[in-house]
Amino acid sequence: MQISYKLTKLDYLIYQLYIYETNPKERKKRFFWRSLSVGIWLFAIFYISYTSSPTNGFILFLVFILMLCFYPFYVKSSVKKQFKKYIQKYFINSINKEITASYKDNEICVSIQKNNSFNKFSAKDIKKIVKFGDMFYIFVGENTAIIVPNDSPNNLAFTTHIAKALNLGISIENNDKLIRKYL
Repeated sequence: MQISYKLTKLDYLIYQLYIYETNPKERKKRFFWRSLSVGIWLFAIFYISYTSSPTNGFILFLVFILMLCFYPFYVKSSVKKQFKKYIQKYFINSINKEITASYKDNEICVSIQKNNSFNKFSAKDIKKIVKFGDMFYIFVGENTAIIVPNDSPNNLAFTTHIAKALNLGISIENNDKLIRKYL
């Protein structure tokens, strides 16, 4: 069974944001740095209001509250900018190029036209298949996936054929929260 499709920058961006949001190591790292920064700010507020005048502590507290209000907007723009640079650097050769994926003899072969890039994955390496929005992610490792759009019946048949052949279920995850948060 063989399919052909094209992926855009937005498809790669959504995939990178999905990995960023679902990776437990990234979540722990974000929680640690957020907690540490809040702790440092609170320590500075109490220290300045105790050693200096309480007015200076109150002014620093107002700056802290203002920072907490604008912090989500800062994170959203910085994460998007970081991943756009990453995509521009590592996926520039496959954006808007014809991608051909085939499944036969317990192997998935993925090739990118005009780039002579060819990857072969064993069926044993497939960990899970996730339907996220209008894309299928066939995970071949921890954070490596084959991205297949769900825009035609052939692509849907391709992923369900792989899922049935490997006795894997297709987990369906909602992308509304991710799109509202970052896009």
